[in-house]
Amino acid sequence: MEPTILSTWGSEEDKKDCWKWRGVGCNNHTSHVTMLDLHVSHNYSLPAYQALRGKISPSLLELQHLKYLDLHGNDFVDIHIPKFIGSLGKLQYLNLACNGFSGPIPNQFRNLSNLQYLNLANNFDLNCGNLDWLFNFSYSLTDVDLSVNQLKGPIPDSFGDMIFLTNLSLYGNYLEEDSLQVLNMDYNQLSGPLPDFTRFSSLKALSVAFNQLSGSIPETFGQHPNLASLMLYGNQNSGSLPNLSTFPSLTHFP
Repeated sequence: MEPTILSTWGSEEDKKDCWKWRGVGCNNHTSHVTMLDLHVSHNYSLPAYQALRGKISPSLLELQHLKYLDLHGNDFVDIHIPKFIGSLGKLQYLNLACNGFSGPIPNQFRNLSNLQYLNLANNFDLNCGNLDWLFNFSYSLTDVDLSVNQLKGPIPDSFGDMIFLTNLSLYGNYLEEDSLQVLNMDYNQLSGPLPDFTRFSSLKALSVAFNQLSGSIPETFGQHPNLASLMLYGNQNSGSLPNLSTFPSLTHFP
């Protein structure tokens, strides 16, 4: 059986130095633990480790200087994301993707005011009453992936207030530039009308396919000079199509 990544940790004489524990990063000056990278790699060129299982211990709260937490690819099937993670106020990077978590995304996440990267993708059964909690991060969060879960409800109009957001994926994308270029919300259960995305003038690709969105397609979409791909199929939109001649860069509109 493959060892877990925690097999390098321990109190034995040759394992006392936590700087040598795999997946642990410390501040060179204060010795505080600032990083826990316990993800399970699927890269076959790297050492293989058995996925972690069971519940995440509240003792994690002792690491109040933690800035980076990556548990991607472990096996926490049918376990709720612990609410106490919302008390790790210095977190800047949080990756809980592909773990099998279920239940609600904790409202306590709104307390992570320094968070810049959030990945909860591919847990399949995560949900939330609405997405309003996400907009507590208007001035910090730049990269969000909530894809392949059970999100429901409307897309809040306040989405446009997240002026520093560079990547929001509710299905899966990659972004490099400093303003939102790719927005993919495919395969969720989002409802209500499409919000106004004109604030993001650099938007090149918008996909909200296979949701429950309704209403007409806003004429303001034609004000996106760079919009090249617009994918709205699989929804309940009504009304006439906008004048596509106002979309100077549109090349993909199935």
